[in-house]
Amino acid sequence: MMREERYLRALVARLQRITIANGFNTDAGTRLEVDPPDDHEDDWATGAPPRIVVLPDSVEAASINRHLVNAQQLISIGGFTNAKPPASEDDTELDAALRRRAVAYPLLEDLLRALFPDGAADAYQDDLDSAAATFTYNGHALYPRDDGGKTTVVEINVLVDFKLHLNNPDQ
Repeated sequence: MMREERYLRALVARLQRITIANGFNTDAGTRLEVDPPDDHEDDWATGAPPRIVVLPDSVEAASINRHLVNAQQLISIGGFTNAKPPASEDDTELDAALRRRAVAYPLLEDLLRALFPDGAADAYQDDLDSAAATFTYNGHALYPRDDGGKTTVVEINVLVDFKLHLNNPDQ
């Protein structure tokens, strides 16, 4: 099995642990896709939220030494939730916008806890269960819908560094 497949499987296994029964806030790990078909209109959230989509980017060579490549792959993880913010008659536009973001925080917490389970000070960098040289947190964003849509998107970006042996890719 190629190293790329091994670390993707390790990443997916971590995300599949996101269930309420495992102490998480959501059951998003039960609805997970890798590279879903691009047949949606303008929204990834075609399934019932909460759900997770894993979108690996292309593998890039950081350096090459004959047949050994130090490679990197950026992976975007999209979490979708349709939790509704509590309404208040005293809301300003700012209050409403902050509430739309806040509904995504439980899913963001779930994704971070699942991806980086150690809880140690260096938990934002590990080796993805020995499948990568390093597995690193690379940022996140929240995309609340303000157009009347019901879905809020949490995006986390991670970076996987690994060794690619060109003459033996399974190594």
